[in-house]
Amino acid sequence: MSAKGAFWQSRHCTRIGAVATPISTTTTFNESIGSASTTSESTVRVEPRCKTTVCTRPVFILQDYDSDDQLKQLGYIQDNGGAASGNKFRMTLGLPVGAVMNCADNSGAKNLYVISVKGIHGRLNKLPAGGVGDMVMATVKKGKPELRKKVMPAVIIRQRKAWRRRDGVFIYFEDNAGVIVNPKGEMKGSAITGPVGKECADLWPRIASCAGTVV
Repeated sequence: MSAKGAFWQSRHCTRIGAVATPISTTTTFNESIGSASTTSESTVRVEPRCKTTVCTRPVFILQDYDSDDQLKQLGYIQDNGGAASGNKFRMTLGLPVGAVMNCADNSGAKNLYVISVKGIHGRLNKLPAGGVGDMVMATVKKGKPELRKKVMPAVIIRQRKAWRRRDGVFIYFEDNAGVIVNPKGEMKGSAITGPVGKECADLWPRIASCAGTVV
């Protein structure tokens, strides 16, 4: 065996005898009670004459993908920052940095200019973008003088770019719109004009309480 192969085995494998049960971790989800149980098995039978190399990386057995809590534990659900309560699935992002969207609340602002997206760490030469339910940092380009030339958080409630939901339905709105909020997710205004995306309503309960229609 080469020196490189011996080094890899020393880092990633365990040299044992004849294996009765590999060292593994099994995670089983129970749909009826909605809980996960983890069991670890490390029972091996060693015979010095046999030279077998067995990889000891964990093994996962998944039986149900319907629960959002289970998918969150596995990392298949996108985790949104800020004061949002919950998570949402990956969706097509329609509002990159530099986009201008309508302000759909009665705070006095007419539009919002996106300058950054919360929770996006970035990649070289790629513009950060947000979708329905994402919190962005924005400025008011048209509206009351006391709101202009200030950076404030906002939440996207509608987008014109179509995206796919879990049930296979593609949906889009007739305009791009958002509402001004504070870092806790509380709206600056008291009413919302037009419908609100379900992804946003599920994440932000304060916005859902002010929405007239949730689509």
